[in-house]
Amino acid sequence: MNFTIILLLGVSMKTLIVEDEPVTRIFYEKLFSEYGPTVGVGTAEEAEQLIKKATSEGDPFDLICLDIKLPKMSGLELLHRLRAHNATCQGGKSPKMLMVTAYGDLKYSSEAFAEGCDGYLVKPVDQVKIREKLKSLGFV
Repeated sequence: MNFTIILLLGVSMKTLIVEDEPVTRIFYEKLFSEYGPTVGVGTAEEAEQLIKKATSEGDPFDLICLDIKLPKMSGLELLHRLRAHNATCQGGKSPKMLMVTAYGDLKYSSEAFAEGCDGYLVKPVDQVKIREKLKSLGFV
């Protein structure tokens, strides 16, 4: 992580990337790490465990980036579960939820916003798209 970049941007947010494709997950980890500590996991179940652990340690996530298509539990189901149990999952702090997915059709985006996502990015994404989205979410 480059702390010089974080200091120059005036941003420090803790981000969780939930993406089952390892190469894509590593790419996103690198992009988001410019804004603060970033952790990536490959399943929704791993994400739930990590969120509980971070919360119990008093260091909850500020941003959670979810892919829609994940093994076993979808990103949309995880989004629903996190929003339904926000107080217990994040100690009362509500993280921003950003869907980062290949699904650009209205069906998925409508469902994601209905479940409480704060933003929706269609792959492929790059640093410019991420910065614009983070600005719209109030991080930059």
